Amino acid sequence: MSARVGVPLYSRAPSRAVVAMAVVVFGCAMAYLGAMQSWTLATVLCFGVVITVLAFYKMEWAILGLVVMSNFDGFLKPLFAERFSLFLKDYFIFLAAVRWLWGLFSGESRPSVRTLIAAPALIFAGYVIAQVANPNSQSLTLSLAGVRAWLLWVPVFFIAYDYLESRRQIERLWQVAMLVGVVVAAYGIVQYFIGFNHLFRLSREFAYYAKMAYTAGAGERVLRVFSTMVHPGAFGSAMGFMTLVASGLAFSARSHGWRIASLLCIPVLAMALFLSGARAAMLGTGLGLVVFIAFSRRPALLIVAGVLLLGGFWQSWRLTRGGLEDRVESLSWEYVSERASHPFEMGLEVAAQHPFGVGVSYGSGVARSEAGRRAPGDRTQTLFIENDFGRALAELGVGAVLYGVLLVAAAAACCMAQLRLRTPANATLAAALLGGAVSIAVTLAVGAALYVAPGGLYFWLAVASVMRLPDIEKAAVAAADESPPAMAKSA
Repeated sequence: MSARVGVPLYSRAPSRAVVAMAVVVFGCAMAYLGAMQSWTLATVLCFGVVITVLAFYKMEWAILGLVVMSNFDGFLKPLFAERFSLFLKDYFIFLAAVRWLWGLFSGESRPSVRTLIAAPALIFAGYVIAQVANPNSQSLTLSLAGVRAWLLWVPVFFIAYDYLESRRQIERLWQVAMLVGVVVAAYGIVQYFIGFNHLFRLSREFAYYAKMAYTAGAGERVLRVFSTMVHPGAFGSAMGFMTLVASGLAFSARSHGWRIASLLCIPVLAMALFLSGARAAMLGTGLGLVVFIAFSRRPALLIVAGVLLLGGFWQSWRLTRGGLEDRVESLSWEYVSERASHPFEMGLEVAAQHPFGVGVSYGSGVARSEAGRRAPGDRTQTLFIENDFGRALAELGVGAVLYGVLLVAAAAACCMAQLRLRTPANATLAAALLGGAVSIAVTLAVGAALYVAPGGLYFWLAVASVMRLPDIEKAAVAAADESPPAMAKSA
């Protein structure tokens, strides 16, 4: 346990020169926007400048800015068809990383590098980066894009673990994420009623979402909403995760007001989950709920959370006129096993031919987007394997084992950390976050859940939060024991 728990990471704030520099950048941005006359771009850039200034005084702001930006990733990409929109969230990760390094060189403690996850993460990152030299790679640019797709969110664990130094900070992080989530959920519900035409008028890039629907009953088309995210699957996964987190906050927040607010958020988030039509997210949320109840060791949670979840399901069932029921019923064992096993077998076949993988220039994310921008005569290829373990086998070969080791290390570290907690509120919040991480991990069977925003971000933030709580609890107990009796009585 670091002796520096409780000491703000922003104790060595930068000089006023940073603020002056930010003001200059802000002024230049405003001048550019005045010429471009883009209010949406103005809002995004203003948000970025404000978060940049605040982040150098308190690293927490960089993470909170990243939470907000990752939730609107799918809305901003089509709105700004320019390539820079692909890297908006990257800026906030870079900002947080710079602030993390600033503190490191200033002598601040970095206990994250001594955790169970540090070595597997470093080895996995090294192997992925080495894939740039894979002779099967299509180009350096595509390989670098593939490296980004695999490693984008991993640094978030180290940054979050080191800045989360109190229960108050952890609670505030997830309260902000819940509020952002419920806004996104509300817009998703509105989207179900009004459709996507208003988006088509904003940009022709939104035309991709016109096909987002499923057929139910007597051939009726049921809309699948995506809100502000890149896909209904990503939206459903985020809403399922936040449903579990809101359930945890409802029984662990220090403020009664926040507990009530969290309870009110649960049915809204659950309703958005079901309206997304994301079956993997529904299944993942169900398994995450089981983990939450089991680790929280509070059976009463099952009743309250179950009732609120059913309320969201009932409202969604009414809106879809029973279409949701058909969607859920399609989750048979045969369908689930086939849906997960077939792409995994595709990955095995590729790995059998290429033991060290074909390289990371063929896979998900920016690599595929960049491939689509190449000249029509260019024979750029992509591997469309909708199973992250199958994708790892194809792209990384034997290195897929390292990916599995990293995930197992994260699961083991979280389980051990949660079981060490003695305070009911801490144990409940950690159990909810652990259940949320499980809900996202389940969706790896059908896609790159740890790349798509905000799923990858939430996964590593949850892992960092759960692993940090035992040290925070231990420090709080030690501080209480060392307090003079008079002070303890007045407290």
